[in-house]
Amino acid sequence: MLKNILRHFFVSFGAITYLGATPVLLYQYMGMSRDWPGIFISVIYDQAGDWWLDINWSSPVIGIIILVNSLLAAIYSYKKRSDRLGYRESRVESSAGF
Repeated sequence: MLKNILRHFFVSFGAITYLGATPVLLYQYMGMSRDWPGIFISVIYDQAGDWWLDINWSSPVIGIIILVNSLLAAIYSYKKRSDRLGYRESRVESSAGF
């Protein structure tokens, strides 16, 4: 049962993080020019004048995002703890000749 919970946890954590990255990054990029709260990405310039995106890894927002994703993945994995189907297997079989 623990192996099944962990499998669902890691798959759902990856999916939630992947799907949640777009709104988070969109908020970050829009917030850089508008000075919004919770921005952990900033623009830095090197000596050649090239710009780079810098991530403030000590920002509490990154920790909050990881905690929320972990909580959602834990809830999903607990609900799916008895589901032993593979992610590519279907519960519905097509009829022959359909």
